[in-house]
Amino acid sequence: MRASLDTNVIIHLYKAGLQSVLFDVFDKGVFIYEQIRNVELENHGRDVLETVDADIVSGKIEIYTDQRLKDVLILRYFMGVADESQTVKDFDAINTAAGLNWAFRSQLSRFIRRFLKDPYREEDTIWIREFEKKYGIKLKEKLQRLSKLV
Repeated sequence: MRASLDTNVIIHLYKAGLQSVLFDVFDKGVFIYEQIRNVELENHGRDVLETVDADIVSGKIEIYTDQRLKDVLILRYFMGVADESQTVKDFDAINTAAGLNWAFRSQLSRFIRRFLKDPYREEDTIWIREFEKKYGIKLKEKLQRLSKLV
C-alpha cells in the first residue's frame, strides 16, 4: 500500500521516533509533496528534517506532487501490524512529542466519519471497503475493540 502524508503527520511521527510506522503500513512507498519538504519542513520541522532527508535519500520516502492522507495508526491496526494497546500507546507518544491535546476517541470518530458515515468523497468509502477485503478484516469489529480501549 502507498501513502502520501502531510507535514503534521511527518513531524509528529518523526519527533516521537515512530517513523517506522510509515514503512510498516505503507510497504509500497511513502510520498510527500515537494512543497512539504522544501517549505513546510524547512519552516516547521527543522528538528526532524535531517532524518526525513536520510529516508528520502535511502528511498523510503519519495518526493511527490499529489497528496492523500490516511490515518496511518488506525490503518496499521486494521492490518494487524499493531494491536489496540500499541495503537493507543503510539498515538499518545505522538500526542506528547508534538505537544498536542488531541483525544484518541475524537480522532477515531473523525476516521469513522471520513470513511464510513459521511465521506468527503465516495472514493474514500470505496477505498476503505477494498482495504477491508484485501486484508480480510471486519472493520466494525476492529473499530469496536479499539473503541472499548479508549
